[in-house]
Amino acid sequence: MKTFKTIALLLVGTVSSLLLMGCGEIDTGTNTSAWEKETAAVVAEEPETEIILGDIGGASTLQEAVADFNGKNDGITIIIHDYCEENISDGISCLYDDILTGKGPDIIIFSTDEMDVEVLTEKGAIENLIPYLEKSDVIGEEDIVDSAYQVLTADGGLYMLPTNFVLYTLITKEKWCSNKENFTFEEALRAVRECEEDPMISRDLFLQEGAICGGYSGETEDNRLEQYIKIAEQLPQQAMFQTNDLLMREGKIPFNLECIGDMQQYLYKKSIWGEDAVYTGFPGAEGKGRIFIFDNCFAINSQSAHKEEAWKFVESYFTEEGQKTIAPNWNFSILQDVLDQQLSDSRKQEYYQTSDGKREKLPILTYEIGSTYENVYAAQDEDIQDVREMINNTKVMQRSDLPLIGITQAEALYYFNGEKSIEETAAAIRNKIDEMPNAKNAQPDMDVIINIGDFSVSLYEGEQEILGKLDEMGLLYEKVEDSDNKKYNYYYNVGDGEAQFIQVYFLEKECVRIRISSNETFAHTSRGIYSGNSYSQMVDQYGDSYEKHTYMGKERYTIYRYALGECFHEFGIPGEATGEIYNVDVYVSGQMPIYDYGEEIVED
Repeated sequence: MKTFKTIALLLVGTVSSLLLMGCGEIDTGTNTSAWEKETAAVVAEEPETEIILGDIGGASTLQEAVADFNGKNDGITIIIHDYCEENISDGISCLYDDILTGKGPDIIIFSTDEMDVEVLTEKGAIENLIPYLEKSDVIGEEDIVDSAYQVLTADGGLYMLPTNFVLYTLITKEKWCSNKENFTFEEALRAVRECEEDPMISRDLFLQEGAICGGYSGETEDNRLEQYIKIAEQLPQQAMFQTNDLLMREGKIPFNLECIGDMQQYLYKKSIWGEDAVYTGFPGAEGKGRIFIFDNCFAINSQSAHKEEAWKFVESYFTEEGQKTIAPNWNFSILQDVLDQQLSDSRKQEYYQTSDGKREKLPILTYEIGSTYENVYAAQDEDIQDVREMINNTKVMQRSDLPLIGITQAEALYYFNGEKSIEETAAAIRNKIDEMPNAKNAQPDMDVIINIGDFSVSLYEGEQEILGKLDEMGLLYEKVEDSDNKKYNYYYNVGDGEAQFIQVYFLEKECVRIRISSNETFAHTSRGIYSGNSYSQMVDQYGDSYEKHTYMGKERYTIYRYALGECFHEFGIPGEATGEIYNVDVYVSGQMPIYDYGEEIVED
């Protein structure tokens, strides 16, 4: 590591000093030689910034990217910490623990089939990257494949930025799926019942991916759940790899789950299944039932002291040079222009000359099926269009933390073993989902939400998610340490520069209280009440079943408190009861606001 800067002028100055003082002459006043005086004047460099990059598996491409970055950036050193020294599961658990306890790396790299970003997002442990995109001269929202960006920002923020992606999609035959846009439950059930061979997908995997893509839910009125269980009943408990490709071509296997990451994979699988092959999605699902698996995802630790330097490394993957040298673009690129080029390149057909002078197509690959060899050639326009539509219509990404998955898989065993009817099994699944107050697929309690213009913030949301929304709205916010009553860690004043609309209070990076403090209609409760409304308007929306507290300080002040589920609403009205609402508070149980209203008036 460099400690001092040495420049030519220093040498010139040193020689001059030596000539003036006499070679080797000592300054007896300070006992310091002329050379020592000059070198003492050299200013020490700033210490290098060390950035820890947490990885699962230590890919060679990552090592090359880090070496390239370190060589080009003085003052910044990226150090790789591989969490997967023994096995992936333990490594992921260790990485989660480090991040959530504040000891984690500055940058995290993973793929969505390795770990789920939802937990880290909810805890406010990773940065919202939208503000970084907005400031970047290298990559912006408009550069990213739109359908992928919509999925990545479905919760209002961008908490990981992948370089590439693949698609989970089903492949089958036209006789089983008459319309690739809609693989019906009837067709899927007929396929698994009539085929001679089992699909290469297990019961648990079918139920898992069906839940992820939204093929069914735990809602009472959603009868898709029963249909998924009936189809899963026909599938093997454990998927077996099928070595006889002819079974697929001959239509003896109903369907299979394929991972398509480039045009060559698409063309190869299509060739195996034959001319009547159909790429489709899971039945009854949103976005045609396909799923994004994002690869090479980068996230930045919200506790990092070097966020800008961390972003600079992430950004390096998306430069023109980075795309040519370090981005692993063997899968579909997240960048629209690179993806377009990948698809365009796949149609380039090369030729060779035979010994008798004929011009023949050069295959992109050759494979054996049965006892013969078959060639796969460059993509046609209809192939490229098919893949574009698959990508554009995908609406969800792979994840592993949906409570519906584990509950469905466990309860369905009772039906598969003949211990419960399909009706009893579905009812048990729905009851367990209903019993989970924080289930991921539960509808949000509208009474914990405060609307700000066209956006909203709610109790239990993480700090980074809320700040990401405020950034997107262009609102200003100021962090204030809550040093007075010690009830919260801190809060944010939120406004537009002229007025403050709300204060958002946090405890351990989770929102526990929201206060509307301005008589503007811009901020209002989910039922439409804002500061400036009257007592009668409050009662019209919230009813008269409130807890009333009246105080006498500088003036009479009355609080109307409503208990709504797991939260409370308070409406404060100074003066007479028919006056205007001065402030609105929404808070979780146990986080009652503390105000100095004066002495409470006990009224019979």
